[in-house]
Amino acid sequence: MKVKFNDLPWDDACLMGLHIDRSRPGHQDEIGIDIAWGSGRRQRLVFSDCYQCNMAMNMGVIAEEKLLYANAAFVKDKDEQFLQKWARIEVDIAPLQCFSFVTEATHSKIEIYAMQFIVLDL
Repeated sequence: MKVKFNDLPWDDACLMGLHIDRSRPGHQDEIGIDIAWGSGRRQRLVFSDCYQCNMAMNMGVIAEEKLLYANAAFVKDKDEQFLQKWARIEVDIAPLQCFSFVTEATHSKIEIYAMQFIVLDL
């Protein structure tokens, strides 16, 4: 069964780590985000077929980094210019999604443009 990003239990979720895998650029561009859910369960969200990642991370605050906001939206509904840039070189990324996170303690923001994601137990 495929998990829907927006249906995950984001209440009381806490950002625990971030991992970027560019070991095979263009073939395996992945970003992993480790989450501790409110239930205490820990999982890694692995975003694959990534096309862009924007991060504005604030550090130095001694507090858990709970997620204030997490959302997924199709890029075609959010950033048409991004799709057009790739269309010029004949790459169709119409199903691309933007996965957005905003943290509570530091108001850090992460945006991951990826084709898909999976959830793994840690």
